[in-house]
Amino acid sequence: MANTRRTKLLVIFVFTALVLSACTNQAPPPTATPVPEPSQSPSPTVVPTLVSLPDGDLVYGDPDGRFSLPLIGDWTPVETDGAYARFMLADPTLELYVVATEADELEAGVEAALKEIGADTSALSLLGVMPTPHYDLYIYSDEDDQGVIVAVRQLGGGTLAFIATSEFDVLYSLPEHLWLSVDGYSVMPLEKYLEFRPPPMPSTTADIEDLNTIPFYSGGTKLVGRLTLPEGEGPFPALVYTGSGSGPTYRGEFSHSSYVTAGIAVFSYDKRGAGDSEGILIPAGHNFGEWRLGQLAEDSLAAVAFLQGLEEINPDQIGLMGTSQAGWTIPLAASRSDAVAYSVIVSGATVSLGEEAYWSELAGDANMISESKREQLTEQMAAYDGGRGFDPRQSIAAMTIPGLWIWGDLDGSVPARESRAVLEGIIETHDKDFSIFYYPNAGHDVTVPTSKVIEWILNHLEG
Repeated sequence: MANTRRTKLLVIFVFTALVLSACTNQAPPPTATPVPEPSQSPSPTVVPTLVSLPDGDLVYGDPDGRFSLPLIGDWTPVETDGAYARFMLADPTLELYVVATEADELEAGVEAALKEIGADTSALSLLGVMPTPHYDLYIYSDEDDQGVIVAVRQLGGGTLAFIATSEFDVLYSLPEHLWLSVDGYSVMPLEKYLEFRPPPMPSTTADIEDLNTIPFYSGGTKLVGRLTLPEGEGPFPALVYTGSGSGPTYRGEFSHSSYVTAGIAVFSYDKRGAGDSEGILIPAGHNFGEWRLGQLAEDSLAAVAFLQGLEEINPDQIGLMGTSQAGWTIPLAASRSDAVAYSVIVSGATVSLGEEAYWSELAGDANMISESKREQLTEQMAAYDGGRGFDPRQSIAAMTIPGLWIWGDLDGSVPARESRAVLEGIIETHDKDFSIFYYPNAGHDVTVPTSKVIEWILNHLEG
C-alpha cells in the first residue's frame, strides 16, 4: 500500500481548499465591485476584479464571469493588473498567482505561466498531472522542498493558470479551515460557487429511484453509493463499507449478502474520485497527515449521516467497516462523531503512516511474506527511527465504541504484529471494548469467516 507513493502530490488538495473553502466568515471589504455581465466575446486576458459574495468572502473574479477565486484568509493583493495577478498570505506563507496566456495548448500554457511569474522551470520536478472536470493540475517540487501547483484550463483563445507556491511543510500544517473544500475541484465557475446547495436527502428508500445509485454529499462533493436492505420491516442496523486500500474502490466490490441475510443493511460507495463519485483521490503516503485522511473519514461520516435520515435504518446502530487504509480513517471518523456505533477494521495499521511505509518498503508491499522474513523484519522495525507522519494512536484511544481488528501475522503491507501490540497497549491503558482476531498464517488479504464478524457485530449491538 505504500511502496512507491509520491506523497508530495498532497499539495494539490491544499490548493483546492485554499481557493474554495467556504467555512470562514470573513467580513466583506468596505467597497465591492459587482461581477460584470459576461461579454459576447470573452477575452483570454484576465482583468482583476475584486468582488464580495453574499456570505462575505472576498473573491478575485473574471469580468466575463468564467471563474472566481475565493480568497479565504488575510490575503494581500500584490499585483492585480492585466493578465497577471499575485496574492500573498502571510501566515502561513503562501503565494498565489493568476496568469492568462495566449498559448492554445495546456502544456504550453503551463510553461508560459511559470515563466511569467519568474519560476526557474529547470529546477522543478514534475510529480504528476491530474485531469479534473474543470482544470488539469500540474504538481511540481524543487530541490528545496518548495511546492508549485498549476491548475490550468483553456479560456477563450488562450489558457488560464492558477499557481500556488509554498514550502511543502507549510502546506502540511495548514489549519483545518483552509482545507475544507466546497466541491472537490480546484476552481470552479462563479455561478456554481454561488448556486451550490446540497439537495435535500430522502427520508425513506421509497423516495430513492435506484438503490444501486444513490447520490449523497460530503461537504460539497457528490459521492455515489449503494444500499442493500434485509427483507422485512426495519429499522435495521447498518454497516457502511468505507473501501479497501489507498487507491480507488467501488461500491460493488463488497460482498454484502451474508450481512443482509443476517438482518444488517449494507451501504457501500465509490471512493471520492472513483466510479461515479466526484472529487479527486490521491493515494496517501507517510507525509499526508491527518487532513488528507480526515477528508476520507468525513466521507464515511457523510454516509452515516445519510443512513441516519432513512426511516428504514436504526440511527443508533450504524457501524463502519473497511480494509487497510481504514485502519487510519475509521478511528478518525469514530473519534470525531458519536454517530458511529461500532467499527470493523481488516488489515489496518495502528502504527503511524511512516512506520507502515517503512514496513511496506522492507517487505516489498507483498500480500504475504514467509515466517523467516517476518522474524527478520521484526528486528528492523524495532530499530526504525525515521519520520512518522500521522499517528492513529490518539484517535484510537479517543474511540468510545466497540471495535474489531482483524490481522494476518504474515502481512507484507501492514506490520500486523506491531499494530496488534499497539492496540493491546491501548486496550490495557484505556480499558477499551476492542476485540482482536489474529491469524498467524495469513497475509494482507486475511480471510475470516463472515459469520464470526456478523456474530461479533450483533453481540455488540445487543450489548
